[in-house]
Amino acid sequence: MNSQFPHDEIKPFASDKAKKQQVEEMFDSIAGRYDLMNRLFSAGIDMKWRKKTIGLLKKLEPKTILDMATGTADMAILACSL
Repeated sequence: MNSQFPHDEIKPFASDKAKKQQVEEMFDSIAGRYDLMNRLFSAGIDMKWRKKTIGLLKKLEPKTILDMATGTADMAILACSL
């Protein structure tokens, strides 16, 4: 494989599958419990910064909000409360 960066050659698992497929499968396998794990690992800090961000955003009275790379949509769901 001709890669531009050294990390392009690193695969998460020892497998014949392509790196892209390995990464997709890994994220697919954790997607259902990502938010729970994030809450546990961050000791709830993730919710605090989301709520703080929404509070700051609310003061701006936005007409439209675009949540790029929304992931599990936590921020987008909170933004709907504006």
